[in-house]
Amino acid sequence: ISIFTQIPHIEVLTLSVNSILSLSPLSGCVCLSELYLRRNLVTSLSELSHLRPLTRLRVLWLAENPCCGTDPSQYRLNVLRCLPRLHKLDNQGQLSSVETMFVFWGSMLPVLKP
Repeated sequence: ISIFTQIPHIEVLTLSVNSILSLSPLSGCVCLSELYLRRNLVTSLSELSHLRPLTRLRVLWLAENPCCGTDPSQYRLNVLRCLPRLHKLDNQGQLSSVETMFVFWGSMLPVLKP
């Protein structure tokens, strides 16, 4: 996916089912608003740190990657804490009140790694 370092103005990217391990090549795609990464090989939620510069990112589909773990609610909260601007995660929109509170207060809590 390193080709995307040369396309910084891309807005929507569908890369599902591509055996992707790292999200670092996407950190320069500052215009991305939607990113679809289902069924890849992303093993750690720490890879999301590469998406933090993407301030326009509103939709992320990361489901079915090893980093999702076995506890969907914990996974969701950790992703939303790292990327609080998301409106939709894994085809689920609107944050619940608990998730909103977690994102708001999340900066005071440690990030849990699966």
